Amino acid sequence: QLASHISIAETLAIEEGVGLPSGYRLLVSGPQKRDQELYQWLSNAVRRAQERIIIATPFFFPDRVLMRHIILARQHGVSVEIITPLRTDKPRYDRFRAVPMPLLRKHGVRWYGAQEYFHTKFCIIDNHWTFGSANFDMVCMQRNYDLNVCGQDGPALHTLEVCAADLKK
Repeated sequence: QLASHISIAETLAIEEGVGLPSGYRLLVSGPQKRDQELYQWLSNAVRRAQERIIIATPFFFPDRVLMRHIILARQHGVSVEIITPLRTDKPRYDRFRAVPMPLLRKHGVRWYGAQEYFHTKFCIIDNHWTFGSANFDMVCMQRNYDLNVCGQDGPALHTLEVCAADLKK
């Protein structure tokens, strides 16, 4: 039903700022190109990153474009950390997730494998952040409908920073 409408945001009648604290935004994602707000946010934020990129997700299998942006950010001195559990509830995806890691690590990306499985999904890029249902990978972005909230600075950023530090331990 969502795919048959003009856009997910229109279908869900998401209006800027409605029901959210000031400065927060909802981002939607779906398999239709028109619904790739979340992927566009991520791609643009990674390209503009100056200091840090932290991606925490159980399933991380980026497409070539996002891989290229992450590698370029790293080459420009941006600290990049990917946090995933060592094992998930989907062993087949564990093998997929491992595919990009050698190339990313070759370019200085730090990958943290958490001993415990987690289903947390968030991203911090400099002082911008997003969290929600999206895995930040090509499978998720091309197949699933997801909804994330994003913002800049504030208590949510601090909470996500603490969560990232805890997951890395």
